[in-house]
Amino acid sequence: MSKYLPRATKTVNFDGDTVTIEVDRISMKDAMAMSAMSKPELSAATEAALLSHNAVFRGVLAADGTEVPRETVLSEFYFSALVGEAVSLLMSTGEVPKELENPSSASST
Repeated sequence: MSKYLPRATKTVNFDGDTVTIEVDRISMKDAMAMSAMSKPELSAATEAALLSHNAVFRGVLAADGTEVPRETVLSEFYFSALVGEAVSLLMSTGEVPKELENPSSASST
């Protein structure tokens, strides 16, 4: 059975909150574009544009207890570490599990 899932989820601690990040798998087009960029080119604006189509952040709370909107998480530098976690999760969705890296070497019985 395949290990493919259409969405990936990760739970992290951020600023005293337990945050669940959920993303769609990265498309081939987006992965190729991001891999061609140097770190300086991969700016917050690029990350935000990509994540705005894929990411959900659950549990990011303001000091008054209200949920912080996704647009705020993606645009405010305060949340850059959280956005970095989301980018890491997003990029990991394109990784092939180790046991499937070379399917031609699998023995058939």
